[in-house]
Amino acid sequence: LMSYRHHDRLGDWRTSLGMVELNENLQPLSNKPILVPSELRDNSQEDGRTFLHQNALWLSWTVSQYPTQEHKSIVAYGKLVEGKDSWTIASHHIPDYGRNTFEATEKNWVFLSRENKLYALYMTYEEQVWIELEGSRVEEVHKSKALRWPYAAIHGGAICDSQNGNLLHFFNSHTAH
Repeated sequence: LMSYRHHDRLGDWRTSLGMVELNENLQPLSNKPILVPSELRDNSQEDGRTFLHQNALWLSWTVSQYPTQEHKSIVAYGKLVEGKDSWTIASHHIPDYGRNTFEATEKNWVFLSRENKLYALYMTYEEQVWIELEGSRVEEVHKSKALRWPYAAIHGGAICDSQNGNLLHFFNSHTAH
């Protein structure tokens, strides 16, 4: 499965989410929209990231407020349910942490499930923060100094298990040039 965003609303910049199922040769088998909760549908839906939690498929994504003069966004997540013609986010949560209230730009949180607990990696230039979540509620917060990377701050990406039991963090960063 691969989630993606696309411009399907004529006349404005908002995007929607979709899910394509690929075969072993990376050829599409099916392509369905991801239906977000009704109270978020008028916004732009971006950066869908799938992850497994409690033996189910979940999605985290960025919701960019619309209409607005200044870009403001939040991070949401929810359990995915596949239907005949679409995927639906059956229940969703908006974590109560940081500036995740449409008062600023929040994005690039990375979710990870371990031993039936859900964590989100929240990063700033100064620190990295692991947030243990139960729905929208923050159960625990673990902070450490941010890892330094010579090509600017580390943002988003995905975290995967490696063969030796460690975690691999794929991420993005950029410099002004």
